[in-house]
Amino acid sequence: ELKDFDPNRKYSEDEAIEIFKQDVNIAIDGARVFIDEHSISEDAFLVVVELSFWIGLPRLLGFKRMRKALQENDYVTASEEMLDSKLGRSSVRGIVNRITKLSERMRDA
Repeated sequence: ELKDFDPNRKYSEDEAIEIFKQDVNIAIDGARVFIDEHSISEDAFLVVVELSFWIGLPRLLGFKRMRKALQENDYVTASEEMLDSKLGRSSVRGIVNRITKLSERMRDA
């Protein structure tokens, strides 16, 4: 969680960049909790980091079958599990497009 972040305050560009860096580090830490980054390809880990950034660790931990597939280095199944999720079945086209693109990157990892 971001320290001392006030959504109602106007931040300078430098402050915004620092907040973004904190957010990215939180996402990387979350991805490392989800899966050992050295046990999967770099591309697959980057997809997990992006998912962690997007949905957060608690929701990411709900992707149990994707995690199992990643532990077996089965990127095709991992990508299918991403689509077979609430995000993949969302009625919001933008969400479906985003998870579809991420799943394609995972499949090709």
